[in-house]
Amino acid sequence: MAWSIGRLVGPFWSDIASDLGFWIVCRRDSRKLRRIVALRNWLLPEASVAAAAVSGTHPDAA
Repeated sequence: MAWSIGRLVGPFWSDIASDLGFWIVCRRDSRKLRRIVALRNWLLPEASVAAAAVSGTHPDAA
């Protein structure tokens, strides 16, 4: 499985539309750590694509 080799995976198979937001939270002195920057740089575009798919505005949305 992907998680067994250190890959980040989603916990659910489906997306759920929500009016709630999410925050990336870390200590101020950790913001520039390579692993935090990498997670943020991956997470923000992924969240944008997922939000577009749920809202039906993504080109791949059925």
